Amino acid sequence: MHNNKFFILITIITFLFFYTCSTPTLAVAAVNSYDKYIISAKLNVEKLEIQANETIYYTNRHDLGFNELYLHIYPNAPSFKSLGGSIEIRKISIDGKEAKFIVTGEDRTILKIFLPTPLLPSSSIKIEISFKVKIPIKEDRFGYYAGVFALAHWYPIMAVYDERGWNLDPYWDAGESFYFECAYYNITFSVPEGYVMAATGRLDEIKKKAGEWIYKWYTPLPVREFAAAVSKNYEVVSGEASVGRRKVKVYSYYLLGHEVAGEIALNTAIKSIEFYSKYYGEYAYSEFRVVEVYGWFGGMEYPMFVMITSSLYSPQRKTILELVVAHETAHNWWYGMVGNHEGLEPIMDEPFAEYSDTLYFKWVYGEKKFEEIFDLTVRRPYYRFLKIRDKDYPIAWSVFDFGADSQAYFTIVYNKGAMVLRMLNWLMGDAKYFELMHRLQEKYRFKICKLRDFKVEAERVYGASLDWFFNSWVYGSGVPHYSVEAYAKQTGLTYTLHLKVKNAGDPVIALVPVRINTRLTSITVTLWVNGTQGEKEVSLPFEPLTVQVDPNDIVPGEDDNKPVPVKLNIMKAPSVDVALLITIILLSLVDFAGIKKIENRGHKGRK
Repeated sequence: MHNNKFFILITIITFLFFYTCSTPTLAVAAVNSYDKYIISAKLNVEKLEIQANETIYYTNRHDLGFNELYLHIYPNAPSFKSLGGSIEIRKISIDGKEAKFIVTGEDRTILKIFLPTPLLPSSSIKIEISFKVKIPIKEDRFGYYAGVFALAHWYPIMAVYDERGWNLDPYWDAGESFYFECAYYNITFSVPEGYVMAATGRLDEIKKKAGEWIYKWYTPLPVREFAAAVSKNYEVVSGEASVGRRKVKVYSYYLLGHEVAGEIALNTAIKSIEFYSKYYGEYAYSEFRVVEVYGWFGGMEYPMFVMITSSLYSPQRKTILELVVAHETAHNWWYGMVGNHEGLEPIMDEPFAEYSDTLYFKWVYGEKKFEEIFDLTVRRPYYRFLKIRDKDYPIAWSVFDFGADSQAYFTIVYNKGAMVLRMLNWLMGDAKYFELMHRLQEKYRFKICKLRDFKVEAERVYGASLDWFFNSWVYGSGVPHYSVEAYAKQTGLTYTLHLKVKNAGDPVIALVPVRINTRLTSITVTLWVNGTQGEKEVSLPFEPLTVQVDPNDIVPGEDDNKPVPVKLNIMKAPSVDVALLITIILLSLVDFAGIKKIENRGHKGRK
């Protein structure tokens, strides 16, 4: 009896020991899946500055220890500094102890913190930073202009460590060089009384004190960064997007006098969220904001929050406003929920957003409108560029590869990139293409998806190797120019059509569509053009009249796609003596008549 009690006691103690040891570890693992930012900030509208204190709970999720940590401090970028922008780091503490730091990087946008003790794998620390930001007078994603504060990239944010080491790329004006891990945010932001603030996250509350309004924002789910806009001239209209069985609250912030455009922006955002949720995967968050600012750009993407330039807020510019809002909203799927290094692999967000904004018009207005918008905003700019430059580039290039050539960057990554995605969509078919989009959102949500990951997932869904596609159209460059020849042979009621597609341009590999037109219908077949030409035979039950190579311009490259007449060769039966043939037919008829008479007599006799 005593032995049993002792055994039970030991069992309970052992269980409690392992429970108390293991439960905190599991809890820490869950909490530490993402870092956490807590920022308290105050905007001084007269001095154009922000005073702030920031706390970052950071975990080392790598298999080596760190003696220093790196953060991006983008307000120091030359394009901001030249117009009055800067960030001053006043003090840094690590786990309550003051730490040394330096400002470094080729453009002085890197903050290097020296750790008092190494940060070991799976260990966490608390980083406290006191800083002051000067806001430049600039129409940009970070700047003040005409009563509007656009506040992106204003606070220190952790650099990403991966197989390249620490990613310490400079700030990039023509495009983006941003690369962030998802994290939780809790922001308290004080503005002067009467100023309206829009931002990433869910608005928890607004405390109205004498002379100031204090906005409290938080993110129930991880986001890639935090951005905001502040103005006393904002009006707000809201609505709801239906996502699965839940509703997403959508807000449109616009400047006085822009009510109609503000409604257009709101409705576009609502429709975009609903369609992208259907075709790509559900929008993860409960709120979304589209905000009017002043900028040199059309729009800028941030989690749960997008900036749209004021010049588009006109009823006369409805189509382009819809296009830009749809584009930036799509970034919440491509860059936001599924992340990428926007500097090294802009292919993993910009082409997706560019193709998505044209698909928005297809889903809302129909196929004809889609073709019109795709031609106007994607195809023509690319072909104009080729005509001027007479040179093509890979869509897999980084922003750094393009350097200062912003025209090449935007044309190749955005326009050609969207054309290549459309070709992939055509190649896979809608069912598999959108299955791939869902797969990416499910597997890489709140994570980083690299180009190599995209290729692997595309091949899994497609069910075959796509080496030829990625080598020719993603990593490679070149512009084909296709033409088609066709002749047919008629044998009885069957037509055998021989197609030959020639490529007079760059010798890229492609599966090329050819339309066959008849009196009754049109059918489309495909054939491989492995560099310079490809051939194929097709059997048809009706006469082919004309053929067209790539009539919808699926494969990027300006082709001779006018209808080409089919040369028809009718196979004649062997020649015979006509007189002899007539004699045989007559004799056959006489014999047939005689047989019928005999048959008739026989029938009468049996009756």
